[in-house]
Amino acid sequence: MKKIAVLLSFLLVAACQKDHTVNITSGIRVRYANDSDYIAIQRVNAEWDYNRGVATILADGYKGESFLLNLTGIHDTCTIAKPGIETIDYSDGTGAIPDVVKDGYIHISHLSEHSIRGEFRFSSSSNGAHIRLVVGGFNIQNPRSSN
Repeated sequence: MKKIAVLLSFLLVAACQKDHTVNITSGIRVRYANDSDYIAIQRVNAEWDYNRGVATILADGYKGESFLLNLTGIHDTCTIAKPGIETIDYSDGTGAIPDVVKDGYIHISHLSEHSIRGEFRFSSSSNGAHIRLVVGGFNIQNPRSSN
């Protein structure tokens, strides 16, 4: 009986701490253009809502890196020229936090009800100081589909 009480307590705590976001298979590759290796991603939260045209990725690396992709109104493949800092952002965890995207693009190469993917290339600055060029790609796929 004591084991059942312990198990129920554990399940109750786990249920209270459960993340209520939809689990979606996703991938993100991000690196500075002059680096040969992509950062090692520790955690990715991603969402793709086809009906609203909204895609979001929040990713963290093992060394304090952080990445944000926040797309809205995406209903077809396209290229977004010079996206804003609220749309795409990358910080390498060394203290320089970007405050503006200087130049670049996000290219949506595929989207369907089940998935969205694309690539990006942008540079940003922090308090006017140039931060290196960032490149990479992303994929968000609904795990209930095979597309």
